[in-house]
Amino acid sequence: MSSRSRIIPVALLLLIPLLIFWMWLLSKAIRSSWLCPRECWCDPEEDILYCSHASLKELPQIYHNPLYELYLHHNNFSILAKKAFVSKSILQIESLYLGYCEISYIDVDAFNGLVLLDYLSLVNNLLTGLRVGTFKNMTHLQSLHLAYNRIENLEAGIFEGLTSLEWLNLAHNLLYSLGSGTFIGLTNLKNIFLSHNRLSTLHPDVFMHLTKLNALYLDENKELQIPSNSSFLNIQTVEELDISDCNISRVMPISFENATNLTKLILSNNNLKTIDDKIFRGMLKLTYIYIYLYGNPLECDCGLLNVWRWCQEHGIEVVEYVEHFVLCESPDQVSGLWWGVLGKAQCKRLKVGTFKNMTHLQSLHLAYNRIENLEAEIFEGLTSLEWLNLAHNLLYSLRSDVFIGLNNLKNLFLSHNRLSTLHPDVFMHLTKLNALYLDENEELQIPSNSSFLNIQTVEFLRISDCNVSSVTPISFENATNLTRLVLSNNNLKTIDYNIFRVMPKLTRLFLEGNPLECDCGLLKLWRWCQEHGIEVVEYVEHFVLCESPEQVSGLWWGVLGKAQCKNGSIMFEEDYNSVVPNDQEEEEDAATSSEIRTAGRTATVICWITDSAVLEDCVSQSCTVTIECHFDPG
Repeated sequence: MSSRSRIIPVALLLLIPLLIFWMWLLSKAIRSSWLCPRECWCDPEEDILYCSHASLKELPQIYHNPLYELYLHHNNFSILAKKAFVSKSILQIESLYLGYCEISYIDVDAFNGLVLLDYLSLVNNLLTGLRVGTFKNMTHLQSLHLAYNRIENLEAGIFEGLTSLEWLNLAHNLLYSLGSGTFIGLTNLKNIFLSHNRLSTLHPDVFMHLTKLNALYLDENKELQIPSNSSFLNIQTVEELDISDCNISRVMPISFENATNLTKLILSNNNLKTIDDKIFRGMLKLTYIYIYLYGNPLECDCGLLNVWRWCQEHGIEVVEYVEHFVLCESPDQVSGLWWGVLGKAQCKRLKVGTFKNMTHLQSLHLAYNRIENLEAEIFEGLTSLEWLNLAHNLLYSLRSDVFIGLNNLKNLFLSHNRLSTLHPDVFMHLTKLNALYLDENEELQIPSNSSFLNIQTVEFLRISDCNVSSVTPISFENATNLTRLVLSNNNLKTIDYNIFRVMPKLTRLFLEGNPLECDCGLLKLWRWCQEHGIEVVEYVEHFVLCESPEQVSGLWWGVLGKAQCKNGSIMFEEDYNSVVPNDQEEEEDAATSSEIRTAGRTATVICWITDSAVLEDCVSQSCTVTIECHFDPG
């Protein structure tokens, strides 16, 4: 046999593998073309099916297996029916894209059979809610994207079973609240996006079940407030927290007491005037922390100076960008300047030890100064002090240990400051405190889920002219010795009469100037006061009036004596208009009616000079001095 004849079979043998490979590719392409729905495009190499922008109104029948990724976005499905994917032989996919499909309803069993799915996108649909069980048996799912829908509420346990989920995106919805059981079952969740919703408050335990949560995004919830009298996070794993572009006006150390692993805190574009530097003391990873503060109306005062110094001393980076610097809004002297101007500032304040060895001092008056902050134990050693007047200052917070050592203090005046919340233990050391004045703190709120006072000695409490909108029985559970409670000129619509069950000694209640809703709840309060001899104190032209319902708007609340409730609705007798306050019945003359109705009783009058500087000019000549007095109707 010639050499040429031997070469040809060898060449054919070498071509056989190439021929087989070519035939395999051809068969795969033919098979893919035959199995691929005509509205779609299949990628046989990657086992991916693209059916986007295909004007589909129902899921296509799929014969292509295995299939790992299915793109169905920009179609018009409207509804995902029961076993929607099982019926179309779509079972082995790992990634499913259903965005922009105008889906408004998902049956509870729609995703049955998708046990291998690890990525699901439902963004930009018309969903208003989800049913419990929608995601059952999807134990491999790691990413769930529900952004840009119209979801208003999430039922407890809605995500139960998603034990592998690490990413949950609920941004750009209409969520207004989150219950404590919303995220039960998400034991592996690391990132949650709740940006651009309508959240205003958060249940303190809402994130409690997310034991591996690393990043929490709450930005652009325009009404969101962070609790300043309780912990905001009940988990310690969060490293990144974004609460920018909200309505946050105050944050306190207790708000972040569990945020021990926080490394990135974004507070930009809120309504913060200052920040307590003690917030950062419990953040164990402070060396690496980033804080975003720009876009807040910061008051570059002594309190913010502490924050600036803390950041400088502990290497905390306050992040800024071009045209997004941290600026002072006040005081006027530095308005519009970079907050680094605080590096050229110093504060004059009361220092610990100022009152040392003054063991006989009984009255200390510090009213009408500009005190913004009081250091821990500033009054220690004043063991005889009975009167402490801190009214008309700029105090915005009080430490829990500020009054340590005042074992004999009986009267404390904190009126006309900037207090908005109070640490629950701030008065704990004042074991003989009898009278507490908190009036004219215009942002003050009383906690409704915890006790307001942790001492039982207080007999007189004034919290008038504040921002109090709600009080509950738990607020005053320790106020067992209270005899007089002043709640005038707040935002109270009603008061739970059960509050007074813990106040067996209460004899006088001040309620005028509140927008009271004279409904069945307030009727119970009115009857309680009548039956237990509690005097609701009123003055001429300062009566307790109903603001609603419209039928009795503007009338004296005594009209409740002509009312009864049936099935939760209040009804008034025909002659309810005849009810008028006692002072109007007596038709007293102007001179008499201008007097306080409790005239003749013992009262306490406390006076102080408000412009003491002019006294220096009064040594050799007569002059006018303004004296302000505080009247306590006894």
